[in-house]
Amino acid sequence: MSSTFQLAEGEKLYRVGVNPKCPVHSVTLGGQNFTRRSEKVTGHGGETLREPMDGSIVIMQPGQLGRCMEAATHKVIRSTRGRKIRSRVVDKRTKGFRKVIGDTPVADWVYAEEVVQSNNPHADHRRATFADRNTKTPEARHSKKARASR
Repeated sequence: MSSTFQLAEGEKLYRVGVNPKCPVHSVTLGGQNFTRRSEKVTGHGGETLREPMDGSIVIMQPGQLGRCMEAATHKVIRSTRGRKIRSRVVDKRTKGFRKVIGDTPVADWVYAEEVVQSNNPHADHRRATFADRNTKTPEARHSKKARASR
């Protein structure tokens, strides 16, 4: 038994998420959650199969991806040190926001790619981030050497 659904006019399927090396497990942008890992749940009767996958597959309406990309320009990931290194997402529009050395733009870590029927949802391939304007990897762009040269 298979389930089918129809997308409304203009809607598209996207695989969205954060890159595996992102310091946080998920980010919410424009009302959409970009998560590192999710599961494809299948099966019927008493047998449930859970298949891990990168990101998640979501339906987006026209303009929703643009709102997500716009929201990404206003957020950074900040790591704080104490007993443990902790990372969190900070909105630059928050009252009292100050830029701190080591803040990384969220756009460097999130991706959205349109899913077409021929795509293998479990394929492990390189994804372009929202910050594809720069070809360097986030790790290279924010390394100690790169920060020192600024």
